[in-house]
Amino acid sequence: MPVDEAFKFLRERCTDSGIVVMLNGVARDNTHRPLDAQEFRAFALVDEYAPLIFINRTDSRHGQIFSLAHEIAHIWLGAEEIYNDSYQYESNAPIEVLCNAIAAELLVPRTIFIQRWQRIVEERSVDAAIEEFAERFPVSRVVIARRALDEGFISSTKYQGVVDACRCHWEDQRASSASGDNYYSTKRSRLDQRFVERLAASVSEGRTSYTDAYRLTGTNRRTFSNVLNPMEVW
Repeated sequence: MPVDEAFKFLRERCTDSGIVVMLNGVARDNTHRPLDAQEFRAFALVDEYAPLIFINRTDSRHGQIFSLAHEIAHIWLGAEEIYNDSYQYESNAPIEVLCNAIAAELLVPRTIFIQRWQRIVEERSVDAAIEEFAERFPVSRVVIARRALDEGFISSTKYQGVVDACRCHWEDQRASSASGDNYYSTKRSRLDQRFVERLAASVSEGRTSYTDAYRLTGTNRRTFSNVLNPMEVW
């Protein structure tokens, strides 16, 4: 499944379960204050009524879906945190190692991974196996390499080599890319669909003022209705 479709599917399942998922790549709407993925990739707020996951939109697509799965694990465990995985071998706290393992199992099930890895390596090579898994599953080469490392299929040196190569590729890609997103599609993608639906209903019923609705969605009188319809989930 392509990473965009996988993210949309997982985000919709979160929404169906009552978990609010928000994305943004800047502080409020200030494009001069981008959120640095090197400082944090995501965070989770545990709440009995409205658990929330925030994803840093400046991260790569693969990074965003892994962060989402990682934060889902934190919600399940009832442990809040700010996620900033440096990908260094044996550098994370136990709770982070556990949440990474849960995320990996959600996105790349261990049984399937082991069976296919051994077959590909026997027929071709380790590098070929990493490439094929990264194409088949909605995760980065780093996640595949980490899976292989944890199973004892590759060395920590090989793993770190994959990390370094992927980091360089992502930095080059980010430096050369320019945002051409439509304002409204970008704004919609930042907001949780169910949150917006409930807010719109509350406004129409007179329980929430338009002023509060504008503040909660970062919109104004001119843009509010366009952001509401239609809602998107990426």
